[in-house]
Amino acid sequence: MSTITVRKQNEAPVLPDFERLFTQHAPLVYRTAYAVMGNREDADDILQTIFLRLLRREFPPDLGRNPAAYLYRAAVNLALDTIKIRGRHPQRTDDPEYVEARASDKRRLSSAGNAYFFHNQDQR
Repeated sequence: MSTITVRKQNEAPVLPDFERLFTQHAPLVYRTAYAVMGNREDADDILQTIFLRLLRREFPPDLGRNPAAYLYRAAVNLALDTIKIRGRHPQRTDDPEYVEARASDKRRLSSAGNAYFFHNQDQR
């Protein structure tokens, strides 16, 4: 269970498990932000913002038994807010990794669709 200790005014936050929390959950937050935003820079910004907000909160949230769920939701919400503020849809074509991942997905879906089609043809 992750615990966050309340800090006094003008005092640095005390987070005994913060480094472990970051190490364990930063990849999830990054992947989630990247999936919504579609580029590395925005995903990095969201990752940093979420963990900085945790550090700066006067009364940090109780992350309970499932901090991954809290951080996942925070990443999705912040990414959607970012898109809303910008007034545009995420642009995903600027990142070669994203383009390759989409092409790979299309190939997989195409082969799965072909397999389904031919399987159903055999059934008739």
